Amino acid sequence: MNTLISTFSRLVILAGLFAPPAAQAFSNPLIRNCVINGGIFQAEPYGADDMALCRWNRVVIDSQSLLSNLNGLTTEAASVILSDVVTSSCAAILASTYTLRNGQVLCVFSDESKLSIDAATAGLSDPNRQHLKEVLLSR
Repeated sequence: MNTLISTFSRLVILAGLFAPPAAQAFSNPLIRNCVINGGIFQAEPYGADDMALCRWNRVVIDSQSLLSNLNGLTTEAASVILSDVVTSSCAAILASTYTLRNGQVLCVFSDESKLSIDAATAGLSDPNRQHLKEVLLSR
């Protein structure tokens, strides 16, 4: 019986090693949380590292903000959406700007959370902004 269990354990480990890339990616909580909530995950260069983003059309927030919010830690980026702040610039919400490869501008806050300027300037009735707020409130 122990041999059977041992063989089964090895097969499970091997199956995990050879799982399709999509299955491996979905085991990452930053990716999983984004996709489960209807977003499109993307990684973008950011200094010497990459940043993980979740996108609903032009509304973008960093994936860590989504995950942190589910754990009860509201980032500055999430706070803009949850507080119904609408602004015309990153500077007005005390954030610096970072431009993605596609030309889209992100507001980068002091806690390193990120939100697209499109999300910050979108009206409160914008469906993508509303969806993001619903996701952030669903913790």
